[in-house]
Amino acid sequence: MRITSAVLMAGWLLALVAVAAPAEPQAEPPLPAPGDIDVRARALFAAIVSGDPAGAADLFSPREAFVQIKAASDPNAIYDRLLRAYHADIRALHTATPDLGRAEYVRVEFSRRRGYVVPGEEANRIPYWAQRHNVLIYRVGAEERRIELRVLIAWEGRWYLTHLSEFKHPAPAH
Repeated sequence: MRITSAVLMAGWLLALVAVAAPAEPQAEPPLPAPGDIDVRARALFAAIVSGDPAGAADLFSPREAFVQIKAASDPNAIYDRLLRAYHADIRALHTATPDLGRAEYVRVEFSRRRGYVVPGEEANRIPYWAQRHNVLIYRVGAEERRIELRVLIAWEGRWYLTHLSEFKHPAPAH
């Protein structure tokens, strides 16, 4: 049986196309349900009322998840900065929010500003769902008030806070 050069060339071209073809984009997984966000947001609200961030640890992104998600040279340093900002935000909200002694937690409302963040966006190496500009609603008397939950990300089916308020990147050293 003789294999012609045309057949060999066709086989080589097919192999080259298969190797060079871009991978099919992965379909977005479904948007995770709110799950236990109300329970953990209630703990955040209690931490704001008391001024003690320790009670709100379970709502903040786990370090292991953050390190896996971020494609930075030192994701632990970024995580530490975000965690310090989270604690500072809780203390600042405690100081700046009036009537906390009479306040009651009501609920969390997710905004419609959400998206599936693909690798390469926001310095990440793996995809995840993000929810931006959500609100924690609490009541003082008959009046409902709001605290922004700036960025929530989904990890293994649970929503976690990465930014309670706007994150201010440190100024570059001169």
